[in-house]
Order: sequence, then structure tokens, then C-alpha cells
Amino acid sequence: MNNLEKIENGVIDLNERKKQVNEDNIRVLESVKEILTLGSTELITIHMASDYFEVGNEAVKSIIKRHEKELKQNGLYVMNGSEIKRKLVKFNMNPTNYRGYFESNGVKFANGNNTILTKRTLLNIGMLLTKSKVAKELRRRILDIVHDSENRNGNIKTILKL
Repeated sequence: MNNLEKIENGVIDLNERKKQVNEDNIRVLESVKEILTLGSTELITIHMASDYFEVGNEAVKSIIKRHEKELKQNGLYVMNGSEIKRKLVKFNMNPTNYRGYFESNGVKFANGNNTILTKRTLLNIGMLLTKSKVAKELRRRILDIVHDSENRNGNIKTILKL
């Protein structure tokens, strides 16, 4: 029995269901626009989030400031430079050191604290941004999925044409 059959038969574990919902939500994000991460890591910077939603860095920073607690519950975290360097080296992305910062793949990081996002955090930001066409499209697709699943007209794979 696959996950969809388990869900339809009410047999799925709650944690397994949360994981499946999260994976489906990430598919929605990726169907709207390609998500750029730092190399093969899952690291997303504020600048990458701004590029994804086609808004300025300040718009994303403002959302983070106003909704920090909620975003932390959904994957936003702060990493110091040495933690990021270790992750980058693990993925064979050796950073170049400069005075006060370092760089990897054209992305600058402070030696001190850096705000890092996950794909789930990116989705959360998309639910909060009001002046982004990309965020509006993301919300529209999520609403379509909810509507169609309530009416049993399809599932995420048919809605996203996967």
C-alpha cells in the first residue's frame, strides 16, 4: 500500500502524514518557480528568498522581523559562519575567506551570524508576502489543491501536472 492509499484508507501515521504534506508543499513551491539553494545544500539565504519572490531583501527581512517566532517554528534558523563553513566543506564547496566575511559560489556570508531558511520557511514567507506576484501564484495553487482535494477532483500530482 503506497502513501496515497494509506491516507485514503485512514491508515497513515500522523508524523508520516506531516512529512508527506511538507513534501507536497515543497512540490508546489517548485512548480511555481525553481528554488535556488546554495549548491547541493538545503541552505537558502535571505537574498535567494528575495530573488525567488522577486522582491527586495528588505521585504523578506521585514516579514522575518514581524513573524520571527512562526518562521523559526517552520525552519528559519541562525547559523554562525563556522557552522556554515563546515556544511559547505561537507558538500565540497570550499569557501574563500575575506576580512569579516567569506564567500562560496558567489554568495557572501558573515563570519558572525547568518539567517538561513529552509524550503518550508520559504513557503511560510510566501504565505505572508503581499506584494509579490510569485507569492500570489503560490497561494493560488495551494488554494486550488485544497479546493480540489475537498471536492475529490484530483490530487497534487494532477493539479501540478507531475
